[in-house]
Amino acid sequence: CETIMESITFLTSNSYLTIDLINDTKWNKNYDEQIELSFRTIENHGVLFYAIGTSNKLNQSFFGLDLFDGFLYLTINIDSRRRSMSKRREITNRRYNDGNQHHIRIFIRYHTGGLDISIFIDQENEVRFSIVSKYNKLHLNLLIIGGIDPSI
Repeated sequence: CETIMESITFLTSNSYLTIDLINDTKWNKNYDEQIELSFRTIENHGVLFYAIGTSNKLNQSFFGLDLFDGFLYLTINIDSRRRSMSKRREITNRRYNDGNQHHIRIFIRYHTGGLDISIFIDQENEVRFSIVSKYNKLHLNLLIIGGIDPSI
């Protein structure tokens, strides 16, 4: 696991950080990926992160985590050669907009029949689910943390 940064505070709802995954030597070549973050908020709605493929029509893969009414939702779209499979899932039945710090680790494991996702929240809650698809790789180029980039 490689640490990209230590700590960032977003002071407005318009704040975000963009990380280029195309030049990351490991992200799009591994069969296991990991995203780890901590957050603290009292807002009901917000984007924690999202990662996208290219903006062309050949790859519109998407992977994101957001808060809706304080609940965590994961959205994923696997897109390859103009065929796509989308899922949006509420991760837990607990609200996370309580002002306390929460830690999330997401593991993505690619395999021949699709991908498996394991999500650990505050090192105690584990959520697992599988996505069955003949397209078993998220081809992501850009990771945006903390908000929505209006140029996308």
